[in-house]
Amino acid sequence: MVPYSLPIIGHTIPYIIDAGKFLAECRKKYGDPFSIYVFGNVVTYAGHKTSFEIYKEHDIFDHDSILAETLIFPLAFKKAKGFDNLRFLANAVHEQISEKVKVFLPRMHKEIKRGIDLYIGDCKEPKVFNNLGNTTISVMVRPMCNIIIGEEACQFEELVTSITTLLRQLGVLPLIPQVLSLIYPKLQLKAISLFLKFVWNPIDKPKKLFIKLMKPIVKERIFQKEKLGNKYIMKDDLMEYYLIKSDSAPNNVNDVNDEYMEYLFEQMTIAFFAAFFTTVKVVTEAIYEYGGRPELWKDIYEEQLMVYNQKNGNLTIDDVHKMVKLDGLVKESLRQSFPKGDSYTFNTGATIPKGRKVAVYAADSHFNPEYFENPEMFQPNRYLTLNSDGSVLNYTSAAKLEKYYVPFGAGKHACPGRILAVTELKLCLHELILKYHIKTKSGKVDPRWKLSDFWLAPITDLVFENRKN
Repeated sequence: MVPYSLPIIGHTIPYIIDAGKFLAECRKKYGDPFSIYVFGNVVTYAGHKTSFEIYKEHDIFDHDSILAETLIFPLAFKKAKGFDNLRFLANAVHEQISEKVKVFLPRMHKEIKRGIDLYIGDCKEPKVFNNLGNTTISVMVRPMCNIIIGEEACQFEELVTSITTLLRQLGVLPLIPQVLSLIYPKLQLKAISLFLKFVWNPIDKPKKLFIKLMKPIVKERIFQKEKLGNKYIMKDDLMEYYLIKSDSAPNNVNDVNDEYMEYLFEQMTIAFFAAFFTTVKVVTEAIYEYGGRPELWKDIYEEQLMVYNQKNGNLTIDDVHKMVKLDGLVKESLRQSFPKGDSYTFNTGATIPKGRKVAVYAADSHFNPEYFENPEMFQPNRYLTLNSDGSVLNYTSAAKLEKYYVPFGAGKHACPGRILAVTELKLCLHELILKYHIKTKSGKVDPRWKLSDFWLAPITDLVFENRKN
């Protein structure tokens, strides 16, 4: 336990001011793992020597309940009970999405290009974006809608816009400092729950629109399933998996009522949030890094141009795999981004009691010189092995699970959609880099801004200009 002098407050103030610096000092002085008292709770941080045990011992550490407490937004649900169906979602993503990346790739590519045209535009004259994150959300929600609720959904522009607004609003909830927890650990959650129930619930309006527009589509799918029986061919989207294989799936058309559609929308919202947070954050941060580092421009652009020219823009999954330098940009952005049970003893000998919150201190791995040379430096080529002529011999993909590289988790709790996520990230960056010359207005990489332990892309000017100019 790291000593503290202020009762009730504990380590909360230094944690809020600069969590990264504070945690690094604790790790250096008190070892791995160490415990701090923040926002009314004792939290144990597992560093590079012990964090892998958190993922490995999934029967001891309760990942799902702590996830619900951290992300908060399931408090807005009325039919679904928090993250009560996460295991089903993980299986659904694995079977219905990750194993069908080749099927989804042209659909993703089409929606990404459409989103870029809509929200960034031609940029014949240089166009300045002060907060690229908001624009990136609008671009990335389109392929998510296609994959999660189906190709039919993308024809409803009003629905896509409504989901985009919802995700922006839900994304703010986990960023709210847990100051009320200093009074009582559960008080913050209770206060937010009451606010969402009686004052403002961002999910209500998009839910009503979803029911209005998607109910006829869901009914038609169930009708066709009843009619065709074993000859029915499942649609390629996540919603279909819920309609056919979940325990709550409708048995007939009459089961597709408003109550079921509410539940379905809340389940789809969990999938949207899981897909949205990492992809939007990494695309935005990668573009800021790329725009502020002219030394990256030539190699990465030439790689994208070569891949494009080989297929005239009609990309396959093999073409995406050829984008190894772009993959390095994604992986380096992921690296620099940044559970309950019985009494447990780590392999270091440290013991924590039942009920203790445990956080994986990913930065202790991601910025550890034992695993990464010059870890503070942004070096996308660190994952490439080059031949003597400069050609690429080998590379490690951003989607590959490694013991000391954990942006997608590890073990049983590794992100099941990571392959599709990295493919989507590369497609988006590929289009942006090919279409625009991108640079930061300052001419350098602006620092990210931090909110407690959240590190977010800089809110500074990025200049986009059409490459044809």
